[in-house]
Amino acid sequence: MEECKKKILLISNGLALACDIVRKAKEKNIYTIVTDWHDNSPAKKIADENYMVSTADISAMVNLAKCKKVDGVITSFIDSNLENTRKVCETLGCYFYATKEQLEITMNKRKFKDLCKKNNVSVVPEYDIDESFTQEKLVDIEYPVIVKPVDSSGSKGIVICNNQDELISGYSKSLEFSESKGVVIEKLMNLSKPGINLDYVIADGEIILSSVGDLYTYQNDKSLPPLTTGVFYPSIHTNTYLNKVDKNVQKMFKSIGLKNGVLYIQSFYENGCFYFYEMGYRLGGGQSYQVISKINEVNHLEMLIDYSLTGKMCTEEIKSKISPSFDKKGFIYILHIKPGVIKKIKGLDKIRNIKDVVNVMQTYHEGDVIPKSAVNTTTQVFGRIHLVSENKESLINAINKIKEELKIISDDGDSMLIDSFDTRLLEI
Repeated sequence: MEECKKKILLISNGLALACDIVRKAKEKNIYTIVTDWHDNSPAKKIADENYMVSTADISAMVNLAKCKKVDGVITSFIDSNLENTRKVCETLGCYFYATKEQLEITMNKRKFKDLCKKNNVSVVPEYDIDESFTQEKLVDIEYPVIVKPVDSSGSKGIVICNNQDELISGYSKSLEFSESKGVVIEKLMNLSKPGINLDYVIADGEIILSSVGDLYTYQNDKSLPPLTTGVFYPSIHTNTYLNKVDKNVQKMFKSIGLKNGVLYIQSFYENGCFYFYEMGYRLGGGQSYQVISKINEVNHLEMLIDYSLTGKMCTEEIKSKISPSFDKKGFIYILHIKPGVIKKIKGLDKIRNIKDVVNVMQTYHEGDVIPKSAVNTTTQVFGRIHLVSENKESLINAINKIKEELKIISDDGDSMLIDSFDTRLLEI
């Protein structure tokens, strides 16, 4: 929006994903300030200014915002910063798209699933078990099950359990990662088929489906929970979703008063039914906007920047372009690496020049250490490559070219890159 020019935007968190916020804001001639308590945050390196103010220190954030005369405050990609940023915006009188109550529902897996049930939206079946582990409840469980913290992200604290002993120990492990000390125990769904990733835009009270993608996962070990390794657009189930579920989902989010913002939902698709299990009232770490914006000029990140500074998500012209009916093929290719020290990275420059590659997001660089604790969490993600192609054949060829070119070598001389996605899955 033209009215954003020369305004000052405070970006709460300097993680690698936030570099996108800085770059897009600068494209719009917006002055950028990044703050968090890490002195080496990637987004700080490219912002106009940066500060060592913790995003959890509300009064310090407010004082910084007042001192720098900022026009808006923004955060995204991780749940943990949303409520802090909302409080800062409320104190300053700046725009923030969500209320405290809305965040409490959308950031909590159990509360989100309860909301779905109230609105005739199917969810992954679960078991009502607490720490008492009464035999009366345990006897009805059909294994395997998956145990998750209700309010954690990044795949942390998720455990697959194949029997009662594993469930009891897995429950305790999962509970350690929950701030509110709650877990959900769900049926382990069929992981051999892709799940579904949904993106919505909320603008002036309208809740509009923006994309439906087929979500592919990877399991290094069948005892470990899956990690997302790719998302293909548009999903083969797009029309089914529009016809069967979309209206109920719109009604559901209107029931809690969503007026603006963006959100994503993850679900399974089995036997003609969509089963929701979690969501985020924010941009997802997969950066789906990198693909969507190249297909239909709808950029969710730009919308959130505009809203933070003007209280308006988009123009009516842009709103009219929001649609999950894509005329091109898109793909988010998520690269996972093994623990170790990165000695050499080869091929990224060649990958950037591949015709169908529209964006390369890199989390780690030469010299970085990936700890063993990263295994089977999103901390294991080296980066993401976003592709847009005219057809599936071109897309598959581009992904295979990436596989050929990219080399990530450890200080022991071993390959760190995990071949987690088989392009033959796209031919099915």
